[in-house]
Amino acid sequence: MSSTSRGNPSMGDILRTTIVLGLILVGLFAAGKLLFTVEPENPTSDVDYLLAASGVENSAGFDPLVVPKLDEGWRATVAKFDGNSWRFVITRDKEFYSFEQVRMGEREFLLTSGITLKDDATVDFDGTTWRIGSDESGNPTYLRDDSGFMYAVTSNAKRADIEAYMASLVPFSTVSD
Repeated sequence: MSSTSRGNPSMGDILRTTIVLGLILVGLFAAGKLLFTVEPENPTSDVDYLLAASGVENSAGFDPLVVPKLDEGWRATVAKFDGNSWRFVITRDKEFYSFEQVRMGEREFLLTSGITLKDDATVDFDGTTWRIGSDESGNPTYLRDDSGFMYAVTSNAKRADIEAYMASLVPFSTVSD
């Protein structure tokens, strides 16, 4: 009677089996990712920024600035009011504009916002002087201190587009449905 026992597997057999099983697992993971994962077209939800802005004046005693109407392809993704500040963000593809209207002085705003000014750099938009800075990601930010409010616009758009955006901001009370 002869026995054909293979005995203990060699290190090469163990390594080969481990590699084959690993490749099978990676293949199953990749197939599952391709077949069962749906990438959303818009990974963030849209918000009704005009509806959010409608309650600011009664609650805070100031008229928030808004864009009266979003152009084709733009979406509002943030519209927040927290008692002293109004903030909204609009996006299109990889482009964004963030607007903030805050009841505080420039020094306090700079300490809490993460925005850094670029020395004494300024720019005039529509007859108003804005200070130039940047946010924590290096995106340009334009700041204006006016009557106890700080206005900040941060965007990754071209300067001419930012200027057009800033010129389009109007008090919410002037927007008609």
